[in-house]
Amino acid sequence: MAIFTIIKSKKTADKVELTVELKEGSIEPENKFQLFETHHPITFTVKDVVRRNELTILTCAGNIPWENAFVNHKVDTENPKVAKLSAYKNG
Repeated sequence: MAIFTIIKSKKTADKVELTVELKEGSIEPENKFQLFETHHPITFTVKDVVRRNELTILTCAGNIPWENAFVNHKVDTENPKVAKLSAYKNG
């Protein structure tokens, strides 16, 4: 279980790198979570986790629609409604 805020997002041909600020809990490889582009869910599977001071870098299987998509979005890995509400708020 983890609650985090996305600070930065970057995509390559085969992965997504999310820089996040972890608020609670921990996130490990193979954990899954969803983000919402409007009302369309996008599922991410964590492949690697690197902790750097206050920030955590998640390398994930998944896709984002553009660079820095989902910045300031909040995620609760156990409650997808948090990310869905954040999508509407942060658009």
